[in-house]
This record gives sequence, structure tokens and C-alpha cells, in this order.
Amino acid sequence: FGDGFYGSPYRPCVGLDHPEGFNLIFRLWQKRDDVQKTGRKQIAQTLMSSQEVRKLQQSFPNFSGDILKRELNKMVDAVQCFPKGRLPNLRDSEKEYEVVNEPESGKKSICYIDPASRVPDPSISYGYVTAFTYLHCSDQGLLTMDDVRRHVKLQPICGTLSYSEIPRFYTFCLGMTGTLDCLTSVQNSLLKDYHFKQRTFLPSTFDKKRLNEAQTQEHAETSVVHGVYAEYFEEILGDITRELKLGRAILIVFADTSKLTRFSAAIHKQSVDWPEYTTPLELTDKLSNDARTSVVMQAIRHHKITLITRAYGRGTDFVCRDQGLVKNGGVHVIITFLPEDDSENKQIEGRTCRMDDPGSARKILFAEDLEVLDASQNGFMSSEFKDWDTYLLDCRSKHEALRYTSMKERKDESMFKHQQTIEACKAVKASNWKLAAELYYKASEVPPSVITVEICFVMDCTGSMSQCIAACQEKVIAIADTIAEHIGRDNRIRMAFIAYRDYVDASEPLKYDSPGKRDVCHFTEDIGQLRKFVSAQKASGGGDGPEDICGGLCEASALDWEGENRHLFLIADAPCHGSKYHSMQDNFPGGDPMDLVPEIQFEHLMDSQKVSCNFLQITDSTDQMMTIINTECKRRVGQEVSVISLKDGGTALARELEEAVTSSVLQDLKMHFC
Repeated sequence: FGDGFYGSPYRPCVGLDHPEGFNLIFRLWQKRDDVQKTGRKQIAQTLMSSQEVRKLQQSFPNFSGDILKRELNKMVDAVQCFPKGRLPNLRDSEKEYEVVNEPESGKKSICYIDPASRVPDPSISYGYVTAFTYLHCSDQGLLTMDDVRRHVKLQPICGTLSYSEIPRFYTFCLGMTGTLDCLTSVQNSLLKDYHFKQRTFLPSTFDKKRLNEAQTQEHAETSVVHGVYAEYFEEILGDITRELKLGRAILIVFADTSKLTRFSAAIHKQSVDWPEYTTPLELTDKLSNDARTSVVMQAIRHHKITLITRAYGRGTDFVCRDQGLVKNGGVHVIITFLPEDDSENKQIEGRTCRMDDPGSARKILFAEDLEVLDASQNGFMSSEFKDWDTYLLDCRSKHEALRYTSMKERKDESMFKHQQTIEACKAVKASNWKLAAELYYKASEVPPSVITVEICFVMDCTGSMSQCIAACQEKVIAIADTIAEHIGRDNRIRMAFIAYRDYVDASEPLKYDSPGKRDVCHFTEDIGQLRKFVSAQKASGGGDGPEDICGGLCEASALDWEGENRHLFLIADAPCHGSKYHSMQDNFPGGDPMDLVPEIQFEHLMDSQKVSCNFLQITDSTDQMMTIINTECKRRVGQEVSVISLKDGGTALARELEEAVTSSVLQDLKMHFC
């Protein structure tokens, strides 16, 4: 029912077991730094005229030049993820692999972790990224060249098939699920479309306890917290404290790693006031297999708190072997997000009340996180619904209908190439090689997409920053024009601007210098409109030395990032709150009053949201802050915030700002448009 099946195409590829295919890939690996110097197109052209390509064409006369050119471009794109002397720049799923011994041969190979099941799956490959990962592991001494040669091959794509059509190739289709009784109307209509006619329900053999049997209504009902994160944290902390004092085990489920990390940082600052309290365990994708197994085994014990991401709320077997815990009421689950459907909700709640054990579950939601469903306090108050649960389910149902409509549109778009691929297979059976090659090539073409470049300015707009505001207002149109000339006018440039200031004093941490608090101009393609927004900003406020950098980054993370090329520029002349980041007078020496941590915020932006982050530095007072941030970011995600000096300032500030932004963005875009 998800995007990965119904809405996605499958592009099968074949591994050409030919020595010149390996030689071609190895040659590019050795010269990968040349891509930066000479450009993507030039490298691909050079490889196309190489002796390796000539020998491949002699061995495979039906292997058209067009197919080879496309493969070379894909190889060049992939090798750029492996800069010499630095950590590979890979997606999360591409980072999760182990070098293992193959069961039968004992030889070594790379085995990826399945993102869904969280178990190793030797069948998973990420194309040429995997090929270059083998070479990277060889350079690290983890694999021999014999290991590499067995797995690194040319991998031409052979058409496009729609995953959604797979069941139609079979006479009988059978399915098994633990959540057949809570499918949505849209999901049931899909089952009907695939002609599933019979349903069988097998009841549990255990004497199942009713969820929340021992809980009061107040402690079982969904809570939606409005206001600031500190209030949301306090609500969860109160729930933890109550259940912890009863001697229970607590699982807290988060939508993603960044939300878990933010909560973890907050609870380390303000822990539960209870003698039996211990630091919470954490279960995320970033742990090794052995570490994950260890956390699961420790989690279900009395007085234990475990923070987990949603992936571990489905299928992870948290077994209760502690009879004392059973007597205390079993496991208590706190869900901090609205599950995407009833199926996920049932799975997560199923981490407690297992077999014949008691248990409870409760949702504690942050109103800000519900905005993606167009859910709000005003919407609830004006609706016909009497409680938050039914109101949110209605919002989710509408959102789901739109999602499935989008999935069906993508599925329909892939059907033409699906049919071309079927015809290509028929041509192969008829030995019509020329037609087969032509159809396979056309069916596997990916149409050029419109490139979207996004630039977000996060600027300190306190009293000392008037010159910077004027410089940004003066140059945003020039910056957009320069980038547009480089990438072509058919592509999109979206800009956003966030103005932050500061809190008044420590006695009133929620009172802000400016009546509008942080001012945000969301992403827009109307650069003239953004320029007017910047012009309207007044440099004001700023009592102590540090400013609300964390608040600005929080707003940036909440923007609707959607482009392929994402860039953030933080412009500041003062550090964030927290005495560890500076040596100046600070009304909040313990750190951000909302418990935000800048290094965690940058980590989330760079690693989860794939944003290229830059800091335009105006004074030396931010040196200590950036050292701490970059040390921690490099340790945790292998990336750093690029620091660009604007210290010369003065009348040249506007020009310096324009050059810093355009050169940074164009450097990232060079591989696409050179």
C-alpha cells in the first residue's frame, strides 16, 4: 500500500560479467578527482573513447552506444559520492552495510541492511554506488581485489516495469497480515482491484488482555500539546514519571531520529525526579546489529525507559521475561506522532499487551507536527468532532486519499514503459536484437527533470546587523539571476528568509524582543517578493551577547524543502546561547531556553534533510561555537558546516555576501551543469 510498491517503477538491470566492464569502472575510480577538475560531461566523453569501451562494443555488438553513454553518466554521478581523502557522501540506506563472509564460499562481500525489516539482505544493491563501495572497502583493507572483481560489473538497465503489475502475472495471489481488520477504505479498494475475494481471520491463542485495562480515561486518552516544545516535553515527562513510579517499562516512539535526538537532549538536561531513574536507552538505525539486539533485550524491564523510532514499533519483538514487570502493569507505550494509518497504529500499540501480558499505550502529540495534515486547534474547535482522536483520523483520511491519488498517477505514468519492456522481451524471444535493444533503451529512459535550487537565509536581525540586512536586500535578485544564468531559465530557484532576534531576559524566557518573534518568508519563486520582505526587516533588540540562532535553525528545518539542491546560509555576528559556545555575558548560560542544540539541528539539516549548510562569519565571537558544532557534526555524520568569512565587511559587505552565496551554490551545482 506504500509508495515503494504501488507508486514506484522497477528498472531491472543485468550485470555484464566481462573484464573490460570492471576495468572501465576501476579506471574511473582511480581518476575520480578529475571529475571535479574537468567536469562530468568531459569525463564521460573521455571514457566513451577508451579502449575498454571499444572492447566492450566488440564483445557485445547489440549493446548500443546510447546505452553505454547513459551507463557512463550514471557511473560518473555515483563516483562523486566518494571524494578522495574524505568520508563517502551517501544516503542513509547506502551507509548501512556490513562486510560479511558468504555462507557457502567463505568469500567476502557487502551486505546491506533492509530499511524495512532491519535485517541483512544480500540481494540489495544500489547500482554503481555499491560498485564503488566495494572499491572503497578495498582501499580500506576490508576486501581483496578478488572480492571486488567478483561483484563489480557494468550494470545496464533493461527497461521499466511497474511493481503494481507483479500480482497480475500470477493465477493465485495469497497474502498474510496481522492488521487485516483495520484497513482503510482506500486500501480495501486496492485489494478489490487485485481480485482478492476471500479473507480469513485467525484469532490469538492467548488470553489477550484489553489495552489500557488498568488505566484511567485521563491517562489513556490522546493529548495534543500547543505552545512551545518545553510544554510538550513536560507533558511527556509527566507521563513517564507516573508510570515509572509504578515500576513499569516505558517505550517512547518517535517519528524519526531527529525528533528522538531532540527529546534525548532535553531529558538529559531535565531528568525524572525518581531514585530508580536511569538514562534512557536509544534504539535507532544508527546502531550496529549487535547494539540493537542488546537494547531490545534490556528494554523490557521495570524502571527502564527506551526511546525508539517508528521502524522499531513494527515487528520488533520486545519480550517480557520479568514477572515483576507483569505485576506492575507491563509495558507502557508513548506514541509521539500520529501513525500513518490504523495498521501502523495497531503495530506500535502491539509492542505492549503481548501474548497474555497487560499493557497500556497513549498518544502525546505536538500540535506543530500535525500541521502537515492541516490539523489545528481552530480546525478542531470548528469541527463536528468531540475529541481529538476522531478529528485527527478524519484529517488523516483526507490526507491519505490525496496520497493514493498521487501514487496512482505515478503508476499510470510508468505503464507505457512497462508495456514497451514487455514488447522488448518478446523481441528477445524472437531474436530481433536490434528492436529489443531499441525498446529496452527507450523503456529505461528517465526524462530530464526540472532542477529546483533552494536557498534559505537565516539572519540575525538584532541591532548590530542593519548593514547585513541591507546587503542581503540589495543582492538577492542578483544572486538569483547569476544562478539562473548558470542552470538555465527552465529550472526553478526558490528562496526563503528567516529573521531571528532574541529573548528579552532569563526571567521571561518566552518573551521575545520583536512582537513578531521570528519573521519567516517561506520558500518562494517570486524573488521580488522576498526582497520586499527583507527590506521590511528592522534591526532591533539583542540585550545580552548571544542571540536566538537555535530558533532560526528551528524555523529553517520546518520549511517545505523539496528541491534537489538545498542550501542554507546562516549569517550572524554573535553566537547562540550557552556558555560553552562563547565567553560573553549570557542570560541563558545553560543553553537555549527551548532546549534546542545547534549541533543536533545542523546534523538533522545536513544528514536527514540533505541541506548544504554554510555559516557566513562576521566576527571572531562565533569561532568557539563553530568549532564545537563542526567537531560534533563531523563525529556524528561525517559532515561539517562550511565557514565563509565576511569579516572584511564595510562597504564591500554586499559584494562579499553575493560572491560567497553564488560561489558556494554554483560549486555544488557544477557537477550537474558543467
